[in-house]
Amino acid sequence: MQRFKVMILAGMAVLVLGATMAASAYAGVEALNAKGEATTATFKGESAEKTTLSILGNTLEVLCAKTKSEGSLETGGKLGTFHIAFEGCDTSVGGTCTGLGDAAGTILALGTLHLATNTALTLGYVLFLTEHLHFSCTVLGITKLFLVLGEALCNVTPINTFTTKLTITCKKGAERGDPETTSYVNDAGKAATLTNALQSSEGDTTETMAAEAGTGAVTVTPEIKLDM
Repeated sequence: MQRFKVMILAGMAVLVLGATMAASAYAGVEALNAKGEATTATFKGESAEKTTLSILGNTLEVLCAKTKSEGSLETGGKLGTFHIAFEGCDTSVGGTCTGLGDAAGTILALGTLHLATNTALTLGYVLFLTEHLHFSCTVLGITKLFLVLGEALCNVTPINTFTTKLTITCKKGAERGDPETTSYVNDAGKAATLTNALQSSEGDTTETMAAEAGTGAVTVTPEIKLDM
């Protein structure tokens, strides 16, 4: 009987250890400080790389010459907020695109962000959740209103190393309006697919799948490691 009790206790210990290891293994992506603790952080940057917004089935693209971005990661190092000002915006056929209430040629995007990764834990992602964004484009005296909303997954590098510089790259797929990446592992360590992928509409039409392509670098304070 005593031996039986010892075996039960040993089995319970194995189960507890396994649960602890599983919880650790699937703790989710997080930003760590120099002490290895989940941390808050701020980021800011400017980029002269062109950003393109394309809509599935539409040959017209919105092009912005440069971006200014800033934001923060909240306590826990997984979630945060962002402000991105797209400047020098026009279309693939000319004209000027301007966000409602913004300076001419500027489109301000606001929203929240989540850190994420792929199932192999080899890539870092930033999941951008953009608030409803309205802007107008005027070409040859004709003005059209656009609405953009939804989520976009962009690559972030480097990962698993301490740094004060991060590069964020958003990519489209083979077609206009087709995002390259839609599947990820979220901050809770669970496999997921974008449930509200980026969409756009022209005027009062139904929203259609959209994709953003562009690259920008930001300076992060303090130094962090994106731990996959």
